[in-house]
Amino acid sequence: MIWLKFFSKLLKALQSGNTPKQLSAGFVLGMFFGITPFLSLFSIIPIIMTIILNVNISMFILGSLICGLIGYIFDPVFHHFGYFLLMDLPGLESFWIACGNIPFLSLMRLNNTTNLGSIITSFILSVPIYFATIFLVKKYRTSIGEKVNKMKITKIIKGSKLYSIYQKINIGS
Repeated sequence: MIWLKFFSKLLKALQSGNTPKQLSAGFVLGMFFGITPFLSLFSIIPIIMTIILNVNISMFILGSLICGLIGYIFDPVFHHFGYFLLMDLPGLESFWIACGNIPFLSLMRLNNTTNLGSIITSFILSVPIYFATIFLVKKYRTSIGEKVNKMKITKIIKGSKLYSIYQKINIGS
């Protein structure tokens, strides 16, 4: 029932008055939350930004889920990238020492190779994913959404008793 509610909210968000930029920003903040290791101070920042900014929470959750799985798979890549940034670039050594001496930045655990690699990767991917998500939302709204609503499976789901019960419960809440 929770999944049905989540996907219903996601589809409503894709078809709602939310701008593609709001939806995309929610997805990108979810990407930051999903890719970075959970037990770091940095993982709190996307949550706070999602609460403060006018972004879509369903897209934040979707971005967190998708990118959380991707982040788990690519942890070794993030480790190697973080190791490269910390150890193989001697020109950045004084920068990392300075970051470690700043109290707030030291709490972000930038000396952890996996943490650093995932944070920098998130920043690198944020701009392309932001614009790609805007494109996909616009594409969904112009052509794919109509096709999804016309699909036989969508009509079957909307015609089912479970969906009608869900709609009654959802209207009351």
